[in-house]
Amino acid sequence: MKDIPSGHVILIPFEEDIAALYKLFDLYVHTPIDSTCEAFGQTYVEALASGVPSVFSLSGIASEFIVHEKCVNG
Repeated sequence: MKDIPSGHVILIPFEEDIAALYKLFDLYVHTPIDSTCEAFGQTYVEALASGVPSVFSLSGIASEFIVHEKCVNG
């Protein structure tokens, strides 16, 4: 994120209304730091269900079900 201009990034540590939050995103990026520190969360399902274009690294559990360049709607 250091290469992204600060005016283009908003860090949100916690939000209770997840459905409303995802509707605000232009792009969702989730990049766990390694495969052992991430328990299965709903972040993948929430992002994909919301229809927000998403980027997931294969460092977490995404490698178990995310397919590169596979569109949820097709």
